Amino acid sequence: MKRMREWILVGVGAVMAAALAHGGELVRGALVAALGALGAALVSRAGKRAPRWPRLGKLLGRRALAGLDERLAPALDAAEDALHSIAVDGAQLRRALAPVSDGVSDLVRRAVGLSAVRSGHEATLARIELESQASALELQTRAALARVSAELEQIRGVLVTVGPSVRHLHLLQRAEELDRGQAPSELDQHVACLRDALDEELAHA
Repeated sequence: MKRMREWILVGVGAVMAAALAHGGELVRGALVAALGALGAALVSRAGKRAPRWPRLGKLLGRRALAGLDERLAPALDAAEDALHSIAVDGAQLRRALAPVSDGVSDLVRRAVGLSAVRSGHEATLARIELESQASALELQTRAALARVSAELEQIRGVLVTVGPSVRHLHLLQRAEELDRGQAPSELDQHVACLRDALDEELAHA
């Protein structure tokens, strides 16, 4: 499909070049405008990037992901990988993995909420540093910030294992399916019997 689009663009370019060479002022002006529009469309299309977390975007909405703290990215990467693995590698186990998918979604929502709480605590600490009589509040805020940061790290640690675990289940399932065929020893025995029969037949030929 990509190659076909390239050939189409080449053909359109050749036609336009011929028209520019042999057409009148009106034709040339129209074609210049068309070339400009085509170039703008191609640049615009080339500049568009695939979303970083497509499945999370459907889950939370693109706006919810737009202004997130970049420190949350490793957890979101792990969650995206987990949801992708569940949908692709775990397709045959979709019902069994449904609670896992729901759990991943819940952890992502919690992580996004905790990230906002963490930013709030950090903003509070930044303001407290300007006050001379805020030692007690500072201690409380730092303790709350430590708890939130620890839970976010715990969530990341859980999410990062889901994708590899689902892929491992898929490999185990595939290996079980392959075990239903002939074992190597059985095939070797069949080949040996066939070879003996062939030798016997050739001996009597």
